Amino acid sequence: MRGGDVKSPAFGAAVRRLPRRDHDAPRHGVWRKRIRCAVMMLAVCAGGVQAGELESHARIGATARQYALDQARQALPEARLHVEASPLDTRLSLARCGAELEAFRANSMPAVGNTVVGVRCTAPKPWTVYVPVTVDARIRILVVGRTLPRAATLQTSDVRLVSRNVARLPYGYYTDAAQVAGQVLTRQVLADQVLTPTMLRRPLLVHRGQTVSIVSGLAGVSVSTQGVALGDAPRNGRVKVRNTRSRRVVEGVVIAPGQVQVQG
Repeated sequence: MRGGDVKSPAFGAAVRRLPRRDHDAPRHGVWRKRIRCAVMMLAVCAGGVQAGELESHARIGATARQYALDQARQALPEARLHVEASPLDTRLSLARCGAELEAFRANSMPAVGNTVVGVRCTAPKPWTVYVPVTVDARIRILVVGRTLPRAATLQTSDVRLVSRNVARLPYGYYTDAAQVAGQVLTRQVLADQVLTPTMLRRPLLVHRGQTVSIVSGLAGVSVSTQGVALGDAPRNGRVKVRNTRSRRVVEGVVIAPGQVQVQG
């Protein structure tokens, strides 16, 4: 998958996860406080700079916007992007930079949503300022076409693609119907609601109390016996099984409906 994709252990399909804008608000607020403090210190240090020797706020903002745009394009090349940089404090006076302004991402700030871009000058009078930036990113993602009940098994006909701002989707999303087909809903989902990984689970192939085949093999020889599942599990999920004959409890991996493979 492209940048920004992560593997969901619950599905094995690639899904996207992006930071939540309102979750970022506290950290964004901390950055704003830091920026205000930096602004005051920098303004004091640059107090003797003449008006004609000051760096343009517009140039700083443009540098931050372009950097944020480039970063978002790398993370979501298919997205339609919109970037806004917050205006700098009018009291901020910085010496005009004699070199190209350098932009960088502040700490581990996200590529989309509320973020902060650092802009610095290296010569002749070095300075650094942090610019709050908002990046909106619209791409086509999956929503359900109608209200579906809990435990419903999704079909490709149940979903459709719509354009949404994924900067506002903190819990992830899907972009391909093949990623969700055959998955089971963990709760009721309303029409036009965005599908997220927490709404889906893989179908269970083994159920608690079910009589299953315990398969073991070594050096190409396969042996099978009966047991009782002590839990639920999907394909490739681990589950404990009590051997019907020996009463011994073993743990194995579900390889097919009603079949559990154990080592040895």
